Amino acid sequence: MDGYWKLNNDYHLESVTITLHGDPDTKATKPEKVLLQNLRLAGPKGDLILAKFDAMPGNLKVSYWDMVPYENPFRDDLERPGFAKKDIHQLQGTELSEIVQVVNEGKQGSKGLCVLVKPGKKIHVTLTGLDLKFNLNDEFTRISYDYKAITDDPWLRRDKGWRYGQTKEPVLVGDIFLNDRGHAPAHQRRGGILIEESLKVENTGADSFGQFSYCNYFGAHSKWTRQTVLTEEGYLVVRDVYEPGTDVNGYQAAPCWLLRAEGDVQGGDRNWFDAPAWDHAWWQKQKKRVLLYLHPGQGLTFGQAQHASSQDIGGSGSIHSSFAKAKVKAGKPQTWLSVLLPFNEGEDAATVAKRIKTSVDKAGKATARIGNVKVTIDAAGQWTVTR
Repeated sequence: MDGYWKLNNDYHLESVTITLHGDPDTKATKPEKVLLQNLRLAGPKGDLILAKFDAMPGNLKVSYWDMVPYENPFRDDLERPGFAKKDIHQLQGTELSEIVQVVNEGKQGSKGLCVLVKPGKKIHVTLTGLDLKFNLNDEFTRISYDYKAITDDPWLRRDKGWRYGQTKEPVLVGDIFLNDRGHAPAHQRRGGILIEESLKVENTGADSFGQFSYCNYFGAHSKWTRQTVLTEEGYLVVRDVYEPGTDVNGYQAAPCWLLRAEGDVQGGDRNWFDAPAWDHAWWQKQKKRVLLYLHPGQGLTFGQAQHASSQDIGGSGSIHSSFAKAKVKAGKPQTWLSVLLPFNEGEDAATVAKRIKTSVDKAGKATARIGNVKVTIDAAGQWTVTR
């Protein structure tokens, strides 16, 4: 939260630790390999390489220890599941060279640091003595690195990780630790810093507009902006723009709308989806549904994915994440336009969808027509509703 409101941002970085966890299976005998490259800071100030790992850094310390057997995670003499005992063993000399080597197995044959991760061992790869002072909001907002893992588990045990004690298997490539204490998630890259100057809220009659932007969203030098218009009729028109940085070049991206699951996921080339309302007000006498209409822009692929939901978004039932995904290119803004429309249960959803017409011009100005209501939103945050 500090990064959102520009508090306590003066930071002194002294060390960075990458954590690797060996196979927890007591019957496992085969080591796994992890190749590391380009440990770096990134943010508004640019990129700063802390270690390329194309040679053995002089300030590198590697240590390992046996992992804790998975017993009762609430015992006082044990740390949380997947963590390790206190008897740390620092690798040196021949023992270090057997575990850590510089190899030509990186991108396009480039050099990288290869770490052999034996079953039942936890390894810390620590870059020490950095002594870097910077601002977490205005200079460097992210720390990241490239890695390639060679293992029998295609997901690197990532989806079965020990985080929050949910399961008993530690992720192969774990999170980063800063200064031996600060925890920086390695895989959940969302992050982002709210740009306070972007905030905008306006009302004209019974129509409302809102806007916000986040910088460094999902990757350094990226920006996400959302603009919304809620009309008197209850139509919600949403313009999303993502400006991707190099960290996410080639990634697939989309706003994901969580609809209440009903039967099988809807697919094909159709650019709209419908679902029952999550809930109803006590005074409503007619049950409602919602229709999500996604502007059919160039290069977009429409789809849904069904998965469970947490209590904050509907409880234990399933949801359908609905999207129009695009492959983003660094430096090229991607615009999406979504329309959410309530309608009465019993009405034909396809007929309701035909009432919606959308367009996005070359300047990024978005227009949505729902029956006799026309909504426009442009890149500068200018908006109109006409009837």
